[in-house]
Amino acid sequence: MSTIVTADFEVLDVPKDEEIGHLYAYWNEKRGSRAMPSRADIDPTEIAWILPNIFLIEAVPPPDHYRYRVHGSALAEFHRRDFTGLAIHETIAPDDAGEVVRVFDAIKAARKPLCATGPVFWCRDTEHKGFESCNLPLSADGDTVNMIFGAIKFGLFKPRVLSLRTPD
Repeated sequence: MSTIVTADFEVLDVPKDEEIGHLYAYWNEKRGSRAMPSRADIDPTEIAWILPNIFLIEAVPPPDHYRYRVHGSALAEFHRRDFTGLAIHETIAPDDAGEVVRVFDAIKAARKPLCATGPVFWCRDTEHKGFESCNLPLSADGDTVNMIFGAIKFGLFKPRVLSLRTPD
């Protein structure tokens, strides 16, 4: 899998977090043989165990680009406000919003999930925090991504340590 944006995160083939992995499996089950499921296929009662970490983002015309339809309680607690109903650029700094829009644009274009881990790059005062997320495309017509659904978990960021060997 190749890196699709300049943000400092690691793209994962599959989620590492067990609950996010279960959500990814749920999305796969709901899509069946299609490229992606629709919003109508997602039943919140079937994923109650991860609802606090869920987001649902609708693709909308510019200048907003993307708007939160759902912003789970654990996400609202982390961000210190509920983003439900707000466009991306109304929630974070302009440079960070641009980076997030580029990530979502790449998901729309690829029509495939993006699972990632790394430092929280979209909030300036949380660089010491880490995240794991799974961004799952949804389509009302079976072809065009009109929503991105997924989950984020937060924790302390542990940078990767490189071990250097010196010649003997």
